[in-house]
Amino acid sequence: MTWRGSNTVQDRIFSCLVYIFPLVEVVGFGMFLFGQIPGLAWIYAPLLPFMLVYATLNRLLFGYGSFLIFMVLYLAIVRNENLRHFLRFNTMQCLMLAIFAYLCQAVLSLLGILRIPDLISPLSPVSTGSAPLPLIVLSDVIFLAVWAGSVYSIAQAARGLYSELPVISEASYAQTR
Repeated sequence: MTWRGSNTVQDRIFSCLVYIFPLVEVVGFGMFLFGQIPGLAWIYAPLLPFMLVYATLNRLLFGYGSFLIFMVLYLAIVRNENLRHFLRFNTMQCLMLAIFAYLCQAVLSLLGILRIPDLISPLSPVSTGSAPLPLIVLSDVIFLAVWAGSVYSIAQAARGLYSELPVISEASYAQTR
């Protein structure tokens, strides 16, 4: 069931595409999981061109590429009241997922617990032998939470439905009223 009017196919497609941002933002947390399950990194094969553009943009902007993408999505889509609520809501929800991944990365980096590698290297498996088990589990949980939330939201957006993610959907709705 949809609310606030009907959604066009174009709205659905764009609402699905914005979730590429959190999927690319969280790939570094999947490094241990990719090492534990051989071949799992292939789920990111379709996103490789986006990952290359993202990595290049980050390098050119001295690490501020993700901030630029965030600001463009937020200012051009979320705050644009001329766009349909469905697209604005899904964009805000994808930004909330990306913020969660970024904050986890920042906190773990500040504590010196984990340094997320470059975007291309997570696709090559990492040995889990040198990392403590709680770190591996934490990294896997963060990756799976953002990945599952993004995939679920993509599936719901493709159907023209609003996805309901606890806390994230409420915050996204509050930002797009």
